[in-house]
Amino acid sequence: MKNENTSNELDIIKNEFRKNNLDNALLFMCSFVGFIFSLLEIARGSNIVIYFIPILVLSVILPFFHGYLLGAVFQDSIIERIKGWNYLIYGTFIYSISIFNRYISNLILNVMISNIVNVCLMALSGFLGIKVWQKLVDSIFNLFHYEKSYMDEIILNFSEESSISLAVGSSAIILSSIIKGSGGILLVSMGLMWILLSIHSAYKSYVYHKKRHFTHKYIHKKGNKKLSNLGLTLILISIISFIILIEYKEKILGELSNLIFICILFSQIIGIILYITFKSTKRIEFTNTK
Repeated sequence: MKNENTSNELDIIKNEFRKNNLDNALLFMCSFVGFIFSLLEIARGSNIVIYFIPILVLSVILPFFHGYLLGAVFQDSIIERIKGWNYLIYGTFIYSISIFNRYISNLILNVMISNIVNVCLMALSGFLGIKVWQKLVDSIFNLFHYEKSYMDEIILNFSEESSISLAVGSSAIILSSIIKGSGGILLVSMGLMWILLSIHSAYKSYVYHKKRHFTHKYIHKKGNKKLSNLGLTLILISIISFIILIEYKEKILGELSNLIFICILFSQIIGIILYITFKSTKRIEFTNTK
């Protein structure tokens, strides 16, 4: 009996020690990433506040709030700790492209080729971010022997959507500073749209996390794969069209370029709506009792 109690106490101590190490690692990475990004911006001669706001939000404020304040101090929650790492990882991988974009633009003089390289790098960074995120989540769950429920998956999926949308939206707004005219306005509009989507996903993640102990049932929602894929196709086509239009709008399109910019923005909005509306998911219905 004594051996069992001693073993349980050792497991608790080890668990707390692991949590402390995880929390310290998050604090260190928040400081390190924010410092490196700030140095890169200062090295470029950036002195505009708008460049530093996304750095603070993505790499310091949100990871610190979710991962440390909620995850370690107030709730002692593994899910909130993971959400903190979520914002840090996607913010680092995706937002870094908006910083390197300005270096790439100086190296590659052709605008269209420069934009294609940047979009490819953003896609690659997003892919790497997903792989690192998935590996880290599995490692944390295994480290603490945490049994992940379907509710946890939904909470983390919304958190993932929020962090990706916020990083993409922030990057679009930052990139608008180097694209003049209607192209810059389009990027700002797209950026704000993605940030609104991020706020919506963050709110859904908060609601599900708050009600995770309530009685609930799963209702499978059958999506429409064709319409969902059409939405993704529209998003991709709008990005490619924007890349081509930036290079040739004055040479070929002239005054029509502004109208086509508006069409590109609407096609991206429609694409996002189609994808979100018709993707196959499981909806959760809550009752009012725990």
